[in-house]
Amino acid sequence: MVRLDCAGPAGLTTRNSLHELNAQQQEAVVHAVQLPRSSPLLVIAGAGSGKTKTLAHRVAQLILSGADPARILLLTFSRRAAQEMVRRSRSLVQRVVPHPRPLLWAGTFHSVANRLLRLHGAAVGLSPEFTILDRSDAEDLLDVVRTRLGLAKVDRRFPRKATCLSIYSRVINAQWPLKRCLEEHFPWCASWEAELQGLFRAYVEAKQERAVLDYDDLLLSWFYLVREPAIAQRMSDRFDHILVDEYQDTNAIQAAILLSLKPEGQGLTVVGDDAQAIYSFRGATVRNILDFPSKFTPAAHCVRLEQNYRSTQPILEAANAVIALAPERFTKNLFSNRSSAQRPRLVSVEDESFQAQYIIERILEHREAGIALKKQAVLMRAGHHSDPSTAACAFSRRRTSKTCCASCAGRKIPEIRSLHFGCCSCSMELDRCSRSEPASTFFDRSSTSRHSFNFRRRRRRERLGRNSWS
Repeated sequence: MVRLDCAGPAGLTTRNSLHELNAQQQEAVVHAVQLPRSSPLLVIAGAGSGKTKTLAHRVAQLILSGADPARILLLTFSRRAAQEMVRRSRSLVQRVVPHPRPLLWAGTFHSVANRLLRLHGAAVGLSPEFTILDRSDAEDLLDVVRTRLGLAKVDRRFPRKATCLSIYSRVINAQWPLKRCLEEHFPWCASWEAELQGLFRAYVEAKQERAVLDYDDLLLSWFYLVREPAIAQRMSDRFDHILVDEYQDTNAIQAAILLSLKPEGQGLTVVGDDAQAIYSFRGATVRNILDFPSKFTPAAHCVRLEQNYRSTQPILEAANAVIALAPERFTKNLFSNRSSAQRPRLVSVEDESFQAQYIIERILEHREAGIALKKQAVLMRAGHHSDPSTAACAFSRRRTSKTCCASCAGRKIPEIRSLHFGCCSCSMELDRCSRSEPASTFFDRSSTSRHSFNFRRRRRRERLGRNSWS
């Protein structure tokens, strides 16, 4: 959890700071802030549209309009995001109030659940002294139960502990029956349905005996708490305003918790983008944000943030064309004041090795044309996609007749080290690249240790006479 020191007398405003926002952002910031409990608000924030800035301004505007900061709940999907939101909000409020009061409730869903369960968990038989298992510890406990039930030694190989925990997590977060979960996401484990049912039952009993909860239990226990009307009312009365970031990546349990806390939507603000829903593999569902307005009567007010501050217009035109193909979506048209003569290029190649070769050749071409490597960015959708590119980097360096250290996957080569490697979630380098207007942007990753490990593994297989890159 993080704390924000802010609050001032009612009536103070941040008009000066509002001039920093565009018209759409201002509409989202000031929506019903003067009401004791504002009506539900949905902010559809397109990529690069200043979502964090807008949400931070709204928190500050609520506080400076008289809202008690101790009665504001800010939910994010990472501790870092919460800290950044808190830092920005505090900075805005301190322009008006030199010595503000603290905002006590800001953090991830799981951290807030942890605090609330210690306050109210006794109502569902949960000791306030419970211990939280991280994923590694949860896997180990599940493996102990798996062994005790004799599932580790059977004629056919039983799913490993990590797979079992993934199945359990999917069932909890998606609120699906085990049978459906296995059929749709783990079909190779479908024949073990009965055994998995017994394993999960024994796993829950083992956690109860030890007074421990895993990460999924934090949300599940919070969900069961708010199903009790009296407890749900007490929790609801604790918060006048609830603001949620990245709502498109919430799962069924998280959405149910929010609707139980604010069934009429009073004081509820959610921010997200249906076009950026990427965590379905963790049980998240885009239906939460698509159906949000219709959950209330009257429907939630919707504000669209469409001005992009990162990309150039040709890139946004390509993005708009792709987004328009979605069968169900919130209509928006991303635009930017940054013009460019360059247009994005769609290239089809035979396989991953040809893709890596194409990327490296373009990088080297740009370098020969005078574009420094630090002005080029390499991005990838997932980190493991970068392995062929790393080898291609080393191979390309050898072709230039310069010595390279293959054991470090090219990372000790100045030219390769100068490239901006990162998966899509690594935004700091990307923002720096955007401000520098790189001539070309590709996709890769930034984990040196993973690069080195995979390269050494491939070299070891080559020495053993194997040609597999898997």
